[in-house]
Amino acid sequence: MKYFYPFLALLFIGCKNSTPVDFEWKFDQGKTYTYAYNQVSNNKISGLSEDESTALLKLTMELVGESDSLAMLTFTEATIEIDGNTENLPQAPGMAMTSKGKFDENASNALFSMLMILPKNNLKEDESETIAFEVPFYTSTAVYTSTGTNELTFKEVVDYNGHQCALLESVIAYDDPEFAEGTEGLANNGTGSGSYYFDIERRIFLKNQIEIEMSTSYDVNTQTAVSTKIEFELVEE
Repeated sequence: MKYFYPFLALLFIGCKNSTPVDFEWKFDQGKTYTYAYNQVSNNKISGLSEDESTALLKLTMELVGESDSLAMLTFTEATIEIDGNTENLPQAPGMAMTSKGKFDENASNALFSMLMILPKNNLKEDESETIAFEVPFYTSTAVYTSTGTNELTFKEVVDYNGHQCALLESVIAYDDPEFAEGTEGLANNGTGSGSYYFDIERRIFLKNQIEIEMSTSYDVNTQTAVSTKIEFELVEE
């Protein structure tokens, strides 16, 4: 039988972990960390043509430790289902990732600035940090860059599957780039939020959840709105 002790509970009300958490991956050389990745996107096109579709992306995401501060990230067993039709996707090339979750490729940095974000500094509970990122936007004549921020807050320490985790919550936003003079109808912006469970002792993510609303347009006649929900969770190490 479980009992509730109100006086003991009162002792801990308002207690916060005043010790900063080291927000940095710690990889073991040769060790593989396997994550199940699920993404659901609703795509709605409006304007001269109207269309709506739903895509379900599933894949296995593996991190293999090269050293304590570097790992190779690969995606395998990827399938995409669009309106009931399923297709197997080719395996993407591996990417090197630092212990701060950084990549060389700009597109990868933009994606993981939303998916696997870590503060640049050690934080205490209730402390926040704003991290800037860029999202490339490709047109037929130029490449533009949207600038955005991920406001990350260390909310509290929670128990997740028997592990003490720092719960991080984020507010994500990026704006339209500065388009060339004379261009009309272009858009590339988005807003979102995320929850991230970072194992304090092992210094790895256990589970992340992200929701984002994106708006893109390549001309004045067609606008695309995409609502995406992403969840990935550690399933094996």
